[in-house]
Amino acid sequence: MPLLIRNGEVADGSGHSRFAADIYIRDGHIAGIGNMRKEHVTEILDASGLVVAPGFIDVHSHADFTLPLQPTADSLLHQGITTAVVGNCGTSPSPLLDETRKSVIRAMQSEDRPMPWERWSSFDSYIKYLEDTGISLNVAPLVGLGTIRAGVMGYANREPSAAELQSMQVEVSKALESGAHGVSSGLIYPPGMYSSTRELASLVRAVGQARGIYSSHIRDEGAGLMDAVLEATRVGRETGASVEISHLKAMGRENWASFPAVLQEVEGAGLGGIDVHADVYPYIATSTTLSAMLPRWAQEGGRSKALDRLVDPTSRRQMAADMRNTGLARHADWSKVLISRSPKRSDYEGHFVSELAERSRRPPIEWVFDALRQTELDIGMIDFCISEDNLRQALKHPLTMVGTDGSGLSVEGPLSNGLPHPRSYGTCPRVLGRFVRDQGLLSLETAVRKMTGMPAEKLRLATRGLIKQGNAADIVVFDPLKIADRATYESPHQYPDGIIHVLVNGQFVIRDGVHTGARPGIPLRRVLS
Repeated sequence: MPLLIRNGEVADGSGHSRFAADIYIRDGHIAGIGNMRKEHVTEILDASGLVVAPGFIDVHSHADFTLPLQPTADSLLHQGITTAVVGNCGTSPSPLLDETRKSVIRAMQSEDRPMPWERWSSFDSYIKYLEDTGISLNVAPLVGLGTIRAGVMGYANREPSAAELQSMQVEVSKALESGAHGVSSGLIYPPGMYSSTRELASLVRAVGQARGIYSSHIRDEGAGLMDAVLEATRVGRETGASVEISHLKAMGRENWASFPAVLQEVEGAGLGGIDVHADVYPYIATSTTLSAMLPRWAQEGGRSKALDRLVDPTSRRQMAADMRNTGLARHADWSKVLISRSPKRSDYEGHFVSELAERSRRPPIEWVFDALRQTELDIGMIDFCISEDNLRQALKHPLTMVGTDGSGLSVEGPLSNGLPHPRSYGTCPRVLGRFVRDQGLLSLETAVRKMTGMPAEKLRLATRGLIKQGNAADIVVFDPLKIADRATYESPHQYPDGIIHVLVNGQFVIRDGVHTGARPGIPLRRVLS
């Protein structure tokens, strides 16, 4: 159905200045730009006073774990996101191998989000499941190296044998052949944390040959941040893969001063010939599982082994000692660690660890151990540990893009529970409202580019990310004066203001601020080059 968007100001995703133009849409594509008023159209959309931009590309998303439950991806579409890059932090819902299927699913499954795991096994079958089900936004999939390692060798803390390494390489190749844009690693999570740099490079080499992406939740975001960045760029240098450093930040006040040097290192690696970028979300709090606070050795062997250690007094004493010196917990201020979701103990949600520990008359670390045991490790946290100044530096840096690190949730239905990080609802509007309009940190055109043209170029999505004739009609229309995030840590399930219309492949998914229920999204399979 031909559509004409008239009288809007176009921010085309290139970073160039906005310009007045009509956008003519036909057969799911942009058929013309300029003065298109003589074209035959079925409908005219007046965008006076509004900005027309390419649909936002969420370069770091975990929507692959919510789309089977919420294929309409409401919280992402309501912030203007039309494509989500999924399979991040080393974890993807597939491939699932027969011998280890049950244990891998158990490690990834959350009690309040029961996935239809029986519907897929291979990477290809998961993508086909999304195609058959129908989704409201596009997805560009990565495959998680952690999922592959767990499938081949469980949660063992050791080097793979030659046969195991070959099996993992085969799974990477299968995923690439099925359309994966690359791989991801999660080097603070089991079993990715047990992977050596040499192992990573051996698995990523096929990605480099395919001119794909190596996205990494790096090994340390605190005191070892610089070394962790160097490891990521080393993998890129040795394999030729395009490197994406996930949610770049310095965690813990004592590490904030190191952040400018880290940004310089990223920039230097780029100047040295490595295709390297980073993504960032516009908040000063992180979010992950509370079990990530445990030492590496305590998570070896998977969930059941970790739970056994949480009962054993000797193991608990050793864990407590190690957590004061290593890992995420070493910089933790328990008065700033908020419990975000806890299906088995919902009374913990919305309270800080220090408060809960004081209430139970136990030291915070002991409370953490007990809470992990009670919830069988299915408990999430939000950690307020990022510098606002560091965040501003990261957002402004020319090599960073914007990612939510979130999922497709909804204010109603199965994914409206708990207190998730507000980034799942507010990332893109927060950038355009708080950091563009209110603070002037970025121009609107630059911010739009970081959410459209840059990630499209990084992913080699030839027909996305720009308002350009012939491109797919993924479009967001927003009010630059009103756009703002509304989701808060206390009340996260709130859609933003100012996103008026969103089109995916030429169809309205958000119209006049309301989700239409349409599912025109598609998996964007990478074609091997």
